[in-house]
Amino acid sequence: MARLPKPSEALRWREPSIELHISPPARGAGLSVEDLQGVVSEAVDAWRTACPECSLPSIDIHLLRERHQAELDGLSTLRFDTGSWCPARPAEACYEPGRAAITHQHAALDGAHAGTLGEADIELNGAHFTWSTDGRVPGTLSLRAVVTHELGHFLGLPHSKDPGALMFPHPVDQPAALLVTPTEQDVAALRALYPHEMPAEAKAGLAVVAVAVCAIAIGLTLRKREARRSAPRDLPGSPAPHEESADSP
Repeated sequence: MARLPKPSEALRWREPSIELHISPPARGAGLSVEDLQGVVSEAVDAWRTACPECSLPSIDIHLLRERHQAELDGLSTLRFDTGSWCPARPAEACYEPGRAAITHQHAALDGAHAGTLGEADIELNGAHFTWSTDGRVPGTLSLRAVVTHELGHFLGLPHSKDPGALMFPHPVDQPAALLVTPTEQDVAALRALYPHEMPAEAKAGLAVVAVAVCAIAIGLTLRKREARRSAPRDLPGSPAPHEESADSP
């Protein structure tokens, strides 16, 4: 699940590289920080592999030494909540117990970059759910499936209306429906949010080629003009040149 803006106000990352900091889970969570790091890395690769032509930012994963709250502080984090399933601010109501995860999207505070993400935080519900990396352990939820879904929100994607899509809000009591690979519908939504952009080097190369082609065209035009000026012209009243017919001996 995600706290998202309106569809018409979907946000995306502007920077070519962003950082995602993983907060270490509490003891007894059943998952290690290495488990979280491995699954997050696989989720990042899944989205990038699904849409290699998309202009996705690179996501650098960092491990925090101490537990960190998921709050608006300029640091994008992934946190595994075990003690309580509530926001960092006590004044806010706790999340619904049936929600396995939630992603907070925060728009960039810089007004010059409206429509872009400035921070995104992912929280996993370890207070009401038992987890395993792939969900194969009976009674556990697939960390890989949920993190891949939430990473779609982290990139700015909203929920899909297609029940066959990874970004569809599947009920967590139907683990068989949870996907770990983006579908064509997911890729189409991602491509719309991150269309292919030509690298700066390629743009510079095309600019050089365009200038060269323009210079050649100008040169050819000047040569044609010069040739016309230097070509002999017939004076008024001069006899026409003699032409022999095919019947001439």
